[in-house]
Amino acid sequence: MNTRYVCPAVFGLSGLASWLLARLPWMHATVNDDKAGDSVEVLSGAAWATELQIASFALIAFLLVALVTKSAGRRVTGVLAALAGAVLAYSPIMLLTAGADSDRVWNILATGAVSAKATDPVRISQWAEITGVDVSAIGPGCTVVAAAAAIAAGVILAMRPGKDTKKADMLEATGTRRQQLESDIEAAPDSERVMWDALDEGIDLTGRDEDRG
Repeated sequence: MNTRYVCPAVFGLSGLASWLLARLPWMHATVNDDKAGDSVEVLSGAAWATELQIASFALIAFLLVALVTKSAGRRVTGVLAALAGAVLAYSPIMLLTAGADSDRVWNILATGAVSAKATDPVRISQWAEITGVDVSAIGPGCTVVAAAAAIAAGVILAMRPGKDTKKADMLEATGTRRQQLESDIEAAPDSERVMWDALDEGIDLTGRDEDRG
């Protein structure tokens, strides 16, 4: 398995999947309002845990970073991606194991954070009560799976970042050789060896000879 490309691809897929899953309904809250009557409000994953969106975008960004960095950079990216996966998994795991806190649900609904309309948010009244919360396992469960995939890919990439391409090594070696030649030209401009090496590298010494003259 070519971890250099497979693991970043998993980052991107996990980030995209978790972003989509965060927009699904994660719970239905039953609201009792003496004046407005009873209602059922839907909370998405993004409304329940805002860090899901951040972790999702981070994983997508790590896809790009891992593809353009070298071996050491990919190791660091793998560690960061694993941490982002852990952040992504925390809230849905707690929701599935401990359930939804009614007070937290009330705060989200009372402040209008559950609505996507910033100019006209959906709110419940201050005297409304949450009488029940029904958690849907599909969104949180699939998010945990996506987070686990990101964590696994991050750990694998950190341990096996893959080798850099020969082209990258050649470009780096060429740059280093040219820098060394520049130093040699400054130190010994009349050296025949330096002149031939400079010609091999395509360095024009004509203008420099005129400047010295």
